[in-house]
Formats: sequence, structure tokens, C-alpha cells
Amino acid sequence: MKRWLWLVTILLPLAVSGQDLPGSRDHPVLGRIPGATIIGFEHTVYGTLRFPKATEGYHIVRTGEASGESWRIV
Repeated sequence: MKRWLWLVTILLPLAVSGQDLPGSRDHPVLGRIPGATIIGFEHTVYGTLRFPKATEGYHIVRTGEASGESWRIV
């Protein structure tokens, strides 16, 4: 809960101000929705991500893995 409070405290003023997060940038291939502001950004040149492949209800029962460049833009 404290983590979310910290994120809201830091990121909400950025979203309201209409300015992008310092050091962030748009993806080179995908465009931005008009009027959108970047409030979270992470770019990894090479890494491994795990993702859910199958669930039963709310439980993940099988995962997959992908390696390579990743972008996370909020």
C-alpha cells in the first residue's frame, strides 16, 4: 500500500502538469496517443521477461519467457 501511495505522490503531479517524465521517450515504431503524457518509463536493451500463458481462475498455472529488448511506457 505504501508503494502505491509513493507512486501516486510522485507521478500524479507529473500527469497533471502535462510534462513527460524526465529521461523518457516515445517508442521508435509506435506512436503516442494525441494529448498523452508519459508518467512511467523503463527501457531495457536486453533482458528476460516472464509472462502468464495459462490461468485457472485468478491463479497462473503456466508461464512463458521471452528475451530481448523491452519497453514499458505508462
